[in-house]
Amino acid sequence: MLDVLFVQLTNPPKDIALPGLPPNVVALPRATKAMWCTLPDDMTVQISREQVLVLPNFAMTDYASQGKTRAWNVVDLHNCKDNLSYYTALSRGSSAAGTVIVQGMDTTKITKGITGFLRQELRELEVLDEITAKIYEGHLIGEFNRVDRRELISAYRKHVRRTQEKSVAEDMTIKEPGIGMGSWKLVGDDAKKPNKKRKADAEEAGSIKPKRNKSMGPHGLRWDGADYSCAYDSLFTILGAIWRENTARWTQRFGTMSKFMRVLGSGFQRNSNRVESLENARDEVRKGLWALDGVKFPKGQRFTALSDVAEVLFGETEWGTHVVKCLHCGLVVREIGGFRALKYIVPEKATSVDRSIFSIADWINKYCLRAANETCTQCGRGLAHIKTAKRAPPVLVFVLTSPDVHINMKLRLLVDNNGTDYQLSGVVYGGRKHYTCRVVCKNGDLWYNDGIETGQDSVYEGVLHNEDGQFINHCVTKETTRDAVAVVYSLAD
Repeated sequence: MLDVLFVQLTNPPKDIALPGLPPNVVALPRATKAMWCTLPDDMTVQISREQVLVLPNFAMTDYASQGKTRAWNVVDLHNCKDNLSYYTALSRGSSAAGTVIVQGMDTTKITKGITGFLRQELRELEVLDEITAKIYEGHLIGEFNRVDRRELISAYRKHVRRTQEKSVAEDMTIKEPGIGMGSWKLVGDDAKKPNKKRKADAEEAGSIKPKRNKSMGPHGLRWDGADYSCAYDSLFTILGAIWRENTARWTQRFGTMSKFMRVLGSGFQRNSNRVESLENARDEVRKGLWALDGVKFPKGQRFTALSDVAEVLFGETEWGTHVVKCLHCGLVVREIGGFRALKYIVPEKATSVDRSIFSIADWINKYCLRAANETCTQCGRGLAHIKTAKRAPPVLVFVLTSPDVHINMKLRLLVDNNGTDYQLSGVVYGGRKHYTCRVVCKNGDLWYNDGIETGQDSVYEGVLHNEDGQFINHCVTKETTRDAVAVVYSLAD
């Protein structure tokens, strides 16, 4: 490790002369810097690094290169994370002849299209631009004096709906399942024609999705306007994508989770064999749920809560134990229940006690071990709730009471003292009495599905990256913004 690095300056503003050194040569000593690092499993560790604070031109970061211009620009694009990194690295060169790329690079990062997060940003900026113009022209006053962009956009959309002409307003209400939708049941191939019309309208408005063969994407379910089905459509679209990764394996796994998951897996198999439609497979599950509880799972044009559907599908089977135990003397005070595949995350309650809980991975760590408000009768020490998974649930579902929880791309669950990996498979969004979803494939491809808008087709949105952050927590369309209400993970194998 270098203690001192001698650097010769090129074209400095004024000549430097240090005793014992050639002209324009300076000495840079080694410095110590401490930092926090996030590991792939979302754990954080602090490390201390000692090095000379100098950066070779080819290794310059995006931020360090801002405003720099180099006659000879030597760059290494191999580890650039996206197209913006490519642009930043290359743009500091003053000419193509003076640019040297030191090794190979992934050209798909500049040819595959922009990320979903950036598309959402551009859509929101387009709406904000329209709002600004109308405020300047005096068409908007009062309620539009807001600081938060989401509140402002939401208020503007409500204003647009109130002021639309009747014919336009009726066309917009087709997308909202809460108002007189029975006559819009989609049946047969001809029912796709209105979707094509709306797609053309969207393209005219400048909201063109990245093109990809629809046959490559997840199969969705057509929304049932006579018996509202969006709570089932959104969740079953994600589960169907998981099932198609390995049909034999996942049929068996679905059967271990609950009787209704077994029915769903059998329905997927019959659909794969072209015996029945996905909608019929959905309705078989609905029939059983309605017989179980007609209030929670009603027929007709009535809303069904996604959490109730998830509770029956994933919340019954026990995959481990939940005990109240003394960690000091080992006394087991009582057994409360088992480890289940369905979790409810309430960040408001969690953060009022422990503000370090900000992601699903953090929450699962706290969930498996937390203090109990009791003391041990044997040794007087504090007791703890200990939840232990003895078997790995094939699917984990997290119901969010707030969209402000960070959604991890991957999770690791301790199962019988061994780490078991899960991957993000999909997110369900809710708002305005309707559910939609996004499906995340193993390769990171992101697909959007709305049983009303897209039906059996899914719309390709690009590749999801770890740095997309809050993009996956919200789903923004021209009509409304919906927040994440449930997150689905599946075994990563």
